[in-house]
Amino acid sequence: MPKIKSMNKKAFVIDLDGTICNFSGTFISTAYALSMIEKEDMDALDTGSFLRLSDCGIISEDDETKICGLMSAFHAVEHMEIFPGAKEFLFGVMQAGDYIVYLTSRKENLRDQTVRWLARHQLPMPSGDIGNLNNKTALIMNDIREKSECLRSIVNFHSDYENKVIYVENDPNDVEASLSIKNLFNIFTFKYSYCRYFEDARITYLETPDNSVYHHILRKVYKK
Repeated sequence: MPKIKSMNKKAFVIDLDGTICNFSGTFISTAYALSMIEKEDMDALDTGSFLRLSDCGIISEDDETKICGLMSAFHAVEHMEIFPGAKEFLFGVMQAGDYIVYLTSRKENLRDQTVRWLARHQLPMPSGDIGNLNNKTALIMNDIREKSECLRSIVNFHSDYENKVIYVENDPNDVEASLSIKNLFNIFTFKYSYCRYFEDARITYLETPDNSVYHHILRKVYKK
């Protein structure tokens, strides 16, 4: 991938699960370990029309919490796969000299596992105070505040960079919440998992995460 130099600094706010990290297979496998999902329920999952397992009534919210707890206990987060092209995309941003903010709904107790996952896949790493937005690469966990509140703070922090915050997110609930944030004009999301669409010029809908999709983001942002 050719190097790109950014004339004006940009901040890429990037979700992890379902955006650069293939979260679904590990989550469903863990659900199997709890014997919570029957064969017909798995068939229903293939439609891709759900938001969370508890949202579609397959398991309770309490069971979903237990699954996430199991994933933490067995360090499942560290063994998730990365989508093809995501690594090159992130290094394309880094080579341009721009900021990367990993913004995830994962809780604080998964921070160490998340950092090890980034290291395992040799991705741009947060350093020092890894939640400090002054760093070129930061990692923001969503333990206390809503994700949209964190995103609003990031946009405000980078307000000096006119129209320069780029948000990449796969969850339609988070995409919808982001539409209320002033000065956020560049939102990329995927249409592969969900059946919710918003008629808004700020949103670019992408296909399944792969090399061509991530290249499309770079081309659109950097006009290359």
